[in-house]
Amino acid sequence: QKWTAMPCFLLSSAVAGAWPYILDVFMWVITRQEFGFTMLAKNFADNYPLTCWTGPAMRESFYRVYQRGGGADTDHRRKLKYGKLGASFAVIVGHVVPFMGAQTTIMQRFFLPHPLDTIVSQPF
Repeated sequence: QKWTAMPCFLLSSAVAGAWPYILDVFMWVITRQEFGFTMLAKNFADNYPLTCWTGPAMRESFYRVYQRGGGADTDHRRKLKYGKLGASFAVIVGHVVPFMGAQTTIMQRFFLPHPLDTIVSQPF
C-alpha cells in the first residue's frame, strides 16, 4: 500500500538515528568510556580512503556557520546558539551530499550528541 511508505520510512529513519546511541551505550557497558562507538566510527571514517573526506567536509561546514556567529570571540549565549546551528548544519550537509549519508549516520553523534537530535535529524 502507498500510504504505508511514509510511516515505514520515518520508523526506519528513527531506528537508524537511534542505532549509534544504542551502540555507544553498549560500548559504555563494556569499556566505561563515553561515545566509544562514535569515536571509533569517526576514526574509521576519517582514515578509510573512500570516506576520509566526510569528517573534514562536515567540520568545515560547522566552522563556516560557527565563525559567522562570531566564533570563540563572542559571548556564551551567542556561541551556544551558533554552535548548535553549526552542528545541525554539518549533519544536514552530510546527509545531502552524495555518498556521505551512511558515514554521516554513524558519525552524527559527534556533532549532535543527544539521541533525540540524531533521531529527529535522520529523515532529512
